[in-house]
Amino acid sequence: MIIIFTGFIIKLIIVISQVFFELPLTQTDPAAFHNEAVNFAAYLKNNFLSLNFSGYEHKPGWLYSTFLGVFYFIFGESKILGGVLSCIVWLFSAIIFFNILIKLNLNKIRVNFLSLIYTFLFPVSFYYTTLMLREVYLLLFVNLFILGLININTQKNINFLNNKKLNFLILINIFIIIISSYLLFKFHKAY
Repeated sequence: MIIIFTGFIIKLIIVISQVFFELPLTQTDPAAFHNEAVNFAAYLKNNFLSLNFSGYEHKPGWLYSTFLGVFYFIFGESKILGGVLSCIVWLFSAIIFFNILIKLNLNKIRVNFLSLIYTFLFPVSFYYTTLMLREVYLLLFVNLFILGLININTQKNINFLNNKKLNFLILINIFIIIISSYLLFKFHKAY
């Protein structure tokens, strides 16, 4: 767990350092998410009391920006806020990953080694966490899904290998994830 908290502190330092210099790859998607979140926060400031949200022109694929815009509305507009929020979500994800390793009954050396890889060597987990990107949320939900499967397996004594209905549902979910990922990357445009 010390590895995870050390990684969290390093990520926060990197996020805060963005006040002084710009990190590579922050000119495309993170900037677009930030700008759209600023627009949504401004819209909320002007229309919050009227509870009229029908006039906002929400662009497809900008759900993350509206989510971020709500935080900007509450706490103020800052690229640092988006990075700190990503770091906090990553911390939850890393703690869940650590619990997954514990539930798999791995020894302490393997848990520490895999935590080290997850914290410092996995690019989505390390570098993208410091940027204002959606990947950290995907990481969190994948870890929650895996933890849920492990909990179902251990508490209900369901044998995944012999349960054909469950295997079929998992196969359909994997197929949907692959198709969705393909469509996302095929039609995604950085603004």
